[in-house]
Amino acid sequence: MDNIKMNEEDAIKLAEGLKNLKKMCLFHLTHLSDIGEGMDYIVKSLSSEPCDLEEIQLVSCCLSANAVKILAQNLHNLVKLSILDLSENYLEKDGNEALHELIDRMNVLEQLTALMLPWGCDVQGSLSSLLKHLEEVPQLVKLGLKNWRLTDTEIRILGAFFGKNPLKNFQQLNLAGNRVSSDGWLAFMGVFENLKQLVFFDFSTKEFLPDPALVRKLSQVLSKLTFLQEARLVGWQFDDDDLSVITGAFKLVTA
Repeated sequence: MDNIKMNEEDAIKLAEGLKNLKKMCLFHLTHLSDIGEGMDYIVKSLSSEPCDLEEIQLVSCCLSANAVKILAQNLHNLVKLSILDLSENYLEKDGNEALHELIDRMNVLEQLTALMLPWGCDVQGSLSSLLKHLEEVPQLVKLGLKNWRLTDTEIRILGAFFGKNPLKNFQQLNLAGNRVSSDGWLAFMGVFENLKQLVFFDFSTKEFLPDPALVRKLSQVLSKLTFLQEARLVGWQFDDDDLSVITGAFKLVTA
């Protein structure tokens, strides 16, 4: 269900109906607004009993911190889950606590291949805990930490994770909305180039002027990622000379 009009009362009715779908293996709900606490009811309905769900996408749908807490407390009922996408949701009050609880219980998702998380104020403090759990997920293909506002400190932590855990089938990485400097990216490039199966990444940010050394290194790294289809670097301020060296068969998005 994408971009449908729904209020809190509609969401409660939907949640009641979902209880009857015992064999449902995927659930997508995207681009919802103004549904009050409706997502709390929907998440509770999806996760309150053991089920066959393999994929949950709740993207840009007013997900609350309370809904994330409910999901965290019921993860043991979702052991077949391989894709969990909660992206494009800003968790306001108690968001950090909710996200931390979700991460702490994530070890029950032994079949996880794709994880896209919501964001909130100072969520980057949960990165180390998240990566510790992902060490037990060698089959991970996709990771989304959009708007986590990662700094040089976090990008080095992430780099150490990829260096220690060679994810052979890893394909997509979204770190858009970061605050990493040229030095931070240069440090990360050494392990980034080893993600040989990568098809997509998004390192978009705001008004970032990369050092010439980073542009050269980025060009070298991208030439080694032979499966790459799209590189998103919106907000990176490249000049014509920069763009002339960042070339390849992939689509480069800078605006």
